[in-house]
Amino acid sequence: MSKKTIKAENPELTTTFFGALDTSIFLMYGVAQFFTGAIGDMFNRRVILTVSFFIQAVFLVLTGFAGTFDIYRLWYFCPVLCVFGFVQSVDFPCLVGTLGNWTTKSTRGTLMGIWSTQSTLGNIIGLQLSVVIVKY
Repeated sequence: MSKKTIKAENPELTTTFFGALDTSIFLMYGVAQFFTGAIGDMFNRRVILTVSFFIQAVFLVLTGFAGTFDIYRLWYFCPVLCVFGFVQSVDFPCLVGTLGNWTTKSTRGTLMGIWSTQSTLGNIIGLQLSVVIVKY
């Protein structure tokens, strides 16, 4: 759901509310990457990623419960999103390290370029598909 849709259904939610949510997850993600990047070097990356994905799934479910139980409060979302951002900050350094080990130095730049582009391309394609689906 987009912020516009959520605001239309819940007019009491302000732009400040959404700004606080974005700040919670992105600030924690950015600050934590300075510290969590070394975790992938110290421990087994597969274990770290498995634990990270499991914790992210739990907190994603907690985020979903908010809509189910009609909880739209900062006291609920900010801590959930802070933990979510912290745990996500482990993923990128571990994935880059793993990808670096699987590729040769001559193909690493091309592969990293394709990998970096896929999320943006996926968002563009997903947005276009959703528009087509909603129209019909």
